[in-house]
Amino acid sequence: MRQKKIICLHVPYERIVRHALSKPFIDLLLDRFEVKVLSPFVVTEDDLDYLGLDKRQFISYETNFSTVQKSLVQIIDYFRRYSYFFRNKDKYRLNVFFTLLTGEKYPDILKYAAKLAVQTRCDKVFWRLLDRIFWRLYTPQKILQLDLECDLFVQFSNWGINDYVIKNTSFARKARRVFFPYTTDQIYATGHFLHHFDKIYCQSQVEFEFLDLLHNYHAPAGIAGSLWYRHIDYLLENETIAQLEPGTIIYAGVSGEFFPKSSEVNFVNALQMQFPKNNVIYLPYFTKNESTNILDVLDNGIEVRTHETAMTELSTNSAVSMKQSVIKFLEKINGASLFVMSFNTSMGIDFSYLNKKTVFSYYYDEADQVKLGHYAKKERLQIYGSNYREVDLAYQFNLPDLDVVKKPASDRWDCDVELKKIVDELENLVKPN
Repeated sequence: MRQKKIICLHVPYERIVRHALSKPFIDLLLDRFEVKVLSPFVVTEDDLDYLGLDKRQFISYETNFSTVQKSLVQIIDYFRRYSYFFRNKDKYRLNVFFTLLTGEKYPDILKYAAKLAVQTRCDKVFWRLLDRIFWRLYTPQKILQLDLECDLFVQFSNWGINDYVIKNTSFARKARRVFFPYTTDQIYATGHFLHHFDKIYCQSQVEFEFLDLLHNYHAPAGIAGSLWYRHIDYLLENETIAQLEPGTIIYAGVSGEFFPKSSEVNFVNALQMQFPKNNVIYLPYFTKNESTNILDVLDNGIEVRTHETAMTELSTNSAVSMKQSVIKFLEKINGASLFVMSFNTSMGIDFSYLNKKTVFSYYYDEADQVKLGHYAKKERLQIYGSNYREVDLAYQFNLPDLDVVKKPASDRWDCDVELKKIVDELENLVKPN
């Protein structure tokens, strides 16, 4: 009989390594469990040493999805989401996601079929039937052939094709399942699979309340606090994290899908004019299909830095240098005097945690893309708290905007919970009755 139960951590996308592979969390798990990490990418040998894992414990699987397989998942998942959000469209926050599913992005035939399924009240059965018929076709053989011993299966997200197909492995079906959502969107937007877990551990009281408020969730749930913030604390204590020079101003961009790049550049140029003696750093985010030509109209005095791919991307063809990427990510905002983001990005909360200052969102762009869009209907103050400000291009910053605040936005995203207690609970989940 094995001395330790086996816990498998599924890390489906490189952007969540900072949360899913939180060093303090892994250290505690190694004391109680035999730990396995399952992922479609690999990390460097230095990262394995850092986490206290060997190559046998970090299991990299190949996906190699065909176009047909991707299309099948997208179609089935569309019916699944349409069913869930239609039934919950009267809830203030969830109606946004239903509206998005009826937009121009999706083919009319999909929308008509989903609407017909709802009208005939067979929508709940319909997507499950499709899933049962096609799961062996859309799941790559290398995933179906994964044969692991696993007592407790931990997920950190529940969206996307990698998370969708992993449910079809025999070891995942047999194991007890736990969910540590890495962003609040995992609670907001993916409620259809929340009821498939034996327990959900939220990052904050806000998320915990959303479970009931948005999803009538009454299964076992708790608050674990932020695995990511504990990782930050560990690095600040054990590694050298450089600080930006005093007075540095950061502007963090997002994909053009959510905010116009021309508006970003206009705001960054305006920041340089307001703070001519300060170092203004622009962190643009470009998807693979976005042109970078807009950078040509930036003021020459503005420094442009790229995002760390291990913090932003969904897939990679090379080994992820996790520890170094996390450190470089933190050094881009550590010690900054002012932080402004386009629309919304989790980097704002990270800035708040490191620097205890107000988070500013350039929300009202000249084209009103966000103001007139669906996301404007989602409230933000409940998530960020009082030290969050939405501004437009005309906003003039003043000295109090750079002050340390008593209740930073990040205070709403962590909880004074002993992580050891959470690991105790995980161990008890898999103990024989």
